[in-house]
Amino acid sequence: MIAAHPAGCGVLPRTTPRAQLASASGTTSTLEVSGANDLDIGGSDVTLNGRMDLWNHNATIGGLNGSGMVFANNGLRTLTLGANNHSGSFSGLIQNSSWATGVKLALVKTGAGSQTLWGTNTFTGGTTVSNGTLVIPGGGTIFSGPVAVYSPGMLSVDTSSGHKTAAVPLGGDGQIRKTGVNNFVLQASNSFSGAFLVNGGYLVFDGLDTAAGQPKLNLSGGSAALGVAFVNNACTLSSLSGNGAFNVAYGADTGTRTLVVNQNEDTLYSGPLNDGGAGRILALRKSGSGRLTLAGASSFTGPTEVTGGALQLNGLLNASPVTVNALARLEGAGNAAGPVTLHGAISPGADGPGTLTTGSQTWHSLARYQWELRDPASAGGWDSLLINGTLTIAATPANPFILRLLTLDQTNAPGPVAGFNSLASYRWTLAATTGGIVNYDPAAFLLDTSAFSNDFSGGSFLLTVSSNALVLDYVPPAPPQPPQFTGYASLGEGG
Repeated sequence: MIAAHPAGCGVLPRTTPRAQLASASGTTSTLEVSGANDLDIGGSDVTLNGRMDLWNHNATIGGLNGSGMVFANNGLRTLTLGANNHSGSFSGLIQNSSWATGVKLALVKTGAGSQTLWGTNTFTGGTTVSNGTLVIPGGGTIFSGPVAVYSPGMLSVDTSSGHKTAAVPLGGDGQIRKTGVNNFVLQASNSFSGAFLVNGGYLVFDGLDTAAGQPKLNLSGGSAALGVAFVNNACTLSSLSGNGAFNVAYGADTGTRTLVVNQNEDTLYSGPLNDGGAGRILALRKSGSGRLTLAGASSFTGPTEVTGGALQLNGLLNASPVTVNALARLEGAGNAAGPVTLHGAISPGADGPGTLTTGSQTWHSLARYQWELRDPASAGGWDSLLINGTLTIAATPANPFILRLLTLDQTNAPGPVAGFNSLASYRWTLAATTGGIVNYDPAAFLLDTSAFSNDFSGGSFLLTVSSNALVLDYVPPAPPQPPQFTGYASLGEGG
């Protein structure tokens, strides 16, 4: 370890002639990095209670400790911390030149260790985290210059001592963790495409391009909000997960702020999605090929649009009207209390048969009901819809609605359904309504039995309406008739 203390001299090993320690004066000592080459003592930690000047050269060290100061005094200088996986905790200041304008210092965190910076640092040359963890606790800051966090690196920002604002660009594909009860507000144009992990307080997207890199968002004990820049605009994330709240309560401007989840992976989000009150409305758009599962109780009133992949609803959408586009799917066993407009697919249940509850539904041409059957005779053995309102059929015989029948084995895998008897009759309720079925025309439906794995040779399926419900009847083949005789046989006489 190399130490520089007030009223004392630090000692450098003889094997590192690339740095020199200036003479101490009064209560201050200065470690001046000059000489012919950069300072590279990555195998050693530095305890700095005096001053380190990066004069003409850069410095690479292990962990940085102490309460001193680090300056850049000629050009753009880079301080690299964490070499050889070392860790440190530094409560001093890292800043640009103390005497020359335009002289900047940049910070790089490398190695698998953890470096904590407690000070209100003012350097503007930028921060790069390429490995390990850079921790910015309650009173610390590094947001005077651009920040980039690259995988597998992590930036951990704590807001226990007050709100923090990043008005500088964020980039990279690593992880940014937010802890503490106060807000962490993003205001700059960010290309960051990694993951935000929110473990406390609020992460606020407060500028129109603050999520331009489409980051992932995991709310595990913390929350997130959209600021006023997103009124009549959209914030796009590449995934949403966790259990914290997402809302639009930040800023007073009224209007609709849209959250777009453009994900190609499957995630579970069990937190609530809410409006912000006083005319601040949240809308949701699900795009991408992945499945977003909503398991929380959400009260937002803006529209929900599913444009790609699947939105699996296992919780509650209390008031949002839902539109499912042609290439998308609505599924799950939850409750979408608002109206549902279907141009794509609907599939009740989650990984097997189930009941999906909704408000009124409208089924358009070429939309699809992917109906699953696992048990032909027991309640809960097939998919069903419970519609609190009307079911309106907007399909036509020329462009019908498609009812696709799929059989499942007992593990919910596609295959023959156990217990199906092709010689027996069955009736299954596909959709029960409280308000009836409007514009029903059996010719406006196309039954697709290509995924019905059981043999039903000679049998048929019949779609009908019964007591405000859409039902599917299976009609077995007619039993064979006994042979009929057309003449009389004469009996011979015995002799």
